[in-house]
Amino acid sequence: MPEPRKLRVFLCHASQDKPVVRELYLQLVGEGWIDPWLDQEKLLPGQDWGLEIDKAVENCDAVIICLSINSVTKEGYIQKEIRKVLDIALEKPEGAVFIIPLRLDDCEPSRQLAKWQYVDYFPKRNKNKAYKQLLESLNVRVSVLNIRAPKDSNINGFNQYEKDLFVLDMLKKINSEPYFYIFDLAEEAELQFRRRLFDNIPDQQRSALRKTKVIYASLVAIVSLVVLFTVDTSLSKSSLMVASFVLLIGWVFGMMITGVWQKNLIKPELERLITEQKNMLDHYQRNNI
Repeated sequence: MPEPRKLRVFLCHASQDKPVVRELYLQLVGEGWIDPWLDQEKLLPGQDWGLEIDKAVENCDAVIICLSINSVTKEGYIQKEIRKVLDIALEKPEGAVFIIPLRLDDCEPSRQLAKWQYVDYFPKRNKNKAYKQLLESLNVRVSVLNIRAPKDSNINGFNQYEKDLFVLDMLKKINSEPYFYIFDLAEEAELQFRRRLFDNIPDQQRSALRKTKVIYASLVAIVSLVVLFTVDTSLSKSSLMVASFVLLIGWVFGMMITGVWQKNLIKPELERLITEQKNMLDHYQRNNI
């Protein structure tokens, strides 16, 4: 039976990279099954910060080393942290997913970290894809250690079971829609999930989607203007209103067409995630976690 605890993950980083690392920390906390360690969040007033960091590194299940021009070129405590992590990595079985380098910018990883595959957490459009890859690596570590977050782990007022149930309901809702779209009026959790699904579409197909939207909108605009000049060369107020209405209808129709296309592109990943969430919930019930 899996040990009911969260995966302990240490975030190794340079102080200059604190804003982006704290954003990553909050995302990991929101997953519910990860207990990330960030000095800014975990250290208490009066504690020996050097000792606490050493203890956190020694007790962690995985380390995310956030690499940047700041951390690679900087002298000081960050280098001591990395050496400590490398020493502990020597105690792990060969092939264990323990060190995960995460590049925050276009820096060159040091030779001592060159043996581990890194993931690029930049540019901004690549973040969701990189975050998904990061979670996949951490899931591998969870499987090896045979651990699972307790069912009553609270995340933002919900326990882990309720959070997974919420995700399943959201996936089913998206799957039931005839077309897929991303809109800013959605709840933040749903909006992030939709963006993550969209990022699963291959770059070439996403590029084709954008071009199709632009071409369709341009065609609708040209046709509307031609009709407008043909019917009313004086460009009266009523004809302008009709043209605007036609443009709006054309834009909505174009969004629906590309939305159906997008839905077909994300459907395999969507169905995979639904199956994964169902299996996870069944696991809770069978094992009474």
